[in-house]
Amino acid sequence: MFLKINWDINEAGAWPKPIKVAAGVLVFIIIVSFGYYKFTSEKVAQLNTEKKEVADALNNYQYAWRMAQNLELHQKQYKQIQSSLAEMMKLMPTKAEVASLLIDISQTGLSSGLEFELFKPAGKINKGDVIELPINIKVIGQYSELGLFISGLATLPRIVTIKNIQINPANNMLAMSALITTYREGNSQVESDAKVLDNSALVCLEHDGLVVAGCKKKSTVVTF
Repeated sequence: MFLKINWDINEAGAWPKPIKVAAGVLVFIIIVSFGYYKFTSEKVAQLNTEKKEVADALNNYQYAWRMAQNLELHQKQYKQIQSSLAEMMKLMPTKAEVASLLIDISQTGLSSGLEFELFKPAGKINKGDVIELPINIKVIGQYSELGLFISGLATLPRIVTIKNIQINPANNMLAMSALITTYREGNSQVESDAKVLDNSALVCLEHDGLVVAGCKKKSTVVTF
């Protein structure tokens, strides 16, 4: 019987009734299944989005709750940071005090037994609230004298850092090149440059090319 049926879809009207019913049911199931899949897939995507939104909201709430629980601690830490920053700012020289600090740096080296070959301010670097004042130096001495100089910089009353240290042999001695940086407040100050450069007490060295603010010998006056 089935062998005599023309299965061409265009001849479906000639199919036996049971087969037409079965084919209709099959088509209906396919259509319903496709529609259900499309509907549920959209709903699943929407549900996943909403789940993520709920999870994000819960995480935000938990974070806010923890912050609220530790608000007093955070306020205390903030005050400590402000206090530490204020103390750090006190350690920065004013514009008028920079010259005195340069004297302290040079005399720290000389009192450690070192000989200066270079003491050259490199110009100020304005970083807003703070201005960096880098100084290129080169000193000659023994290892112990270099150590005394570096430890002496740490005891100065103002903030002084040293980096880019290079040490090389030099005629049975050691030559150390480094970049010393001090800092001053970046706010507007009214001291005149003449006052800043009044460095009569600064130890001026005889080496050619030495640049020390305020020196009256071979050095060149360089303002910060």
